[in-house]
Amino acid sequence: MKKIILISPPSSNEIDFSAKKSVIPPEGLCLLASCIRNNNYQVSIIDSDALGLTIQEVIKEIKKQKPNFIGITSTTVTIHNCSLLAKKIRESFPDLKIIIGGPHITVAG
Repeated sequence: MKKIILISPPSSNEIDFSAKKSVIPPEGLCLLASCIRNNNYQVSIIDSDALGLTIQEVIKEIKKQKPNFIGITSTTVTIHNCSLLAKKIRESFPDLKIIIGGPHITVAG
């Protein structure tokens, strides 16, 4: 069975987007995971902010789960780290398929 990991990258520390830090559930990834699961794929979600994970810790989790595909969401607060994470994934797992989506990718497309 194909294994897919959907990732919400850590929020960027480059820009202070708000005075109060909050964790917003990745509802889009949850909906996508449900659709994927309903089509007989194994799927997991890594919500980096909720889990307090750094990019390097996300890489370790990917290594542990050994997926066939990675999906990364890109939002205003994660666009910088989305790019960094994709680069680190490519360096660590050159043959792993990476799919990037979300508001910023949709607008840029």
